[in-house]
Amino acid sequence: MKIAILTSGGDSPGMNAAIINLIVAASKKKNEVLLIRDGFNGLLDNNFIALENNVLDYYDYLYCSGSFIGSSRSKRFPNEVSKAVDNLVNYGVNLLVVIGGNGSYLGAKLIAQKIQVIFIPASIDNDVTFTDYCLGFSSCCNEIVQQTQKIVSTFKTHQNVVIIEVMGRYCSDLVNCTSQALLPAVLINHETNYKLEEIITKLKEFYQIHHFGFVLLAENIYSSSEIETLRATIEQNLHCAARFNGLGYSQRGATVDCNDLSAANAIANLAINEATTTKDSFAVVKINGNFVKKLFQEIKD
Repeated sequence: MKIAILTSGGDSPGMNAAIINLIVAASKKKNEVLLIRDGFNGLLDNNFIALENNVLDYYDYLYCSGSFIGSSRSKRFPNEVSKAVDNLVNYGVNLLVVIGGNGSYLGAKLIAQKIQVIFIPASIDNDVTFTDYCLGFSSCCNEIVQQTQKIVSTFKTHQNVVIIEVMGRYCSDLVNCTSQALLPAVLINHETNYKLEEIITKLKEFYQIHHFGFVLLAENIYSSSEIETLRATIEQNLHCAARFNGLGYSQRGATVDCNDLSAANAIANLAINEATTTKDSFAVVKINGNFVKKLFQEIKD
């Protein structure tokens, strides 16, 4: 069997580990592996990479964040699916592995009408609805906790307040998970609907005890002007300095942790093993603590 692998959409820690483990698992079963550079754009541009003879040459990427084969969000792809399929067929590809988030899954479904596809959810936001866990989520949580600890230390020293915004798009999993470790004065996620005075009251209560304060905020809740209003209101009411700190793209580049490295290994081995038993397209998902195969036709969009 000839297998092609691509990563698509936003990068996520653990993508490289998944690629390496897929190469190793496929090679053990005497399958040929091709890599596709730059996601669906690379597939459209025939940007295939033939593996070198020794799979050990790729081990240097195992612990690295990002994707060593590149990724993209392709605006062209939905209108050029037939070209993508033709390119796979011309290279003799029997199976395409797509690693990415929700948009990547939609692209995988289009390819799956013609060629078998395995989809591996990888998203720091953990927002792929048909799995409990996406590659990269654990590593990103660790990064948020470590960065927040560093930021909070200086605000403790000066008895001030900081508003820390974390990623997640429109999913609250990152902010909810990390808040359990960090215990902020106020947690603002997509499910809360605090009025400004409620936030100030919570901060005041926290500040009176701890003599500093911090707010953990999910992205895409407040506009820049609303964040500035919150910051200024905190200063007026608590009589201390208040600052905003968005953690930004460093979260994507988080050091790949043990959870994601182990998950990448389990996912890759299950994917390759299951590919030998079915010609149907499927995703490798985590349900109730276990990685399992879920056929595309069983997934509700």
